[in-house]
Amino acid sequence: MDIRGYFPVLPSLSVFFDVFTQRELNGLCLHCTNRGCPWHGTYEALEGHSAVCEHALINCVNSECRMKFQRFHQGEHLKSECEYRNVKCDFCGKDVAFASMKEHVDTICDGAPVTCKYCNKKDILRTDIERHERRDCEEVPATCEFQAVGCNHAKILRSTQRNSYSKLVK
Repeated sequence: MDIRGYFPVLPSLSVFFDVFTQRELNGLCLHCTNRGCPWHGTYEALEGHSAVCEHALINCVNSECRMKFQRFHQGEHLKSECEYRNVKCDFCGKDVAFASMKEHVDTICDGAPVTCKYCNKKDILRTDIERHERRDCEEVPATCEFQAVGCNHAKILRSTQRNSYSKLVK
């Protein structure tokens, strides 16, 4: 049954502040409407309670996160559940959003270990991989250093092959 038909809607200009009604409301014992909240108090105290009620549904403080939860769960959510909480990268120590950590480690983090694509040596820091490939890796492909003076050796030589080839030519 719809009760709206029994109560006429008053235009806002017909409504005025009534001290008697205010006193009556303040005398009532109200209960918080948030699920599980045991609070009860006066109408006057309700507004203050509503602003801090631990059982009120709130949005996560991280704007990308769309989660809603009761206020008393906020600490746990931010500590271990929120995909957008900041966590420290184990390799570089920077604060990174939890949801972006895999991408950070796989593509950005200078302190993350990587594998050389030529010799498959593991655990080279991303900051050192270029130096490794330029100076240390013996599997980096290179053309014969004598092509400029007429060598027709078309194969790509590995570092060890370059050294032995250079010795043969000398």
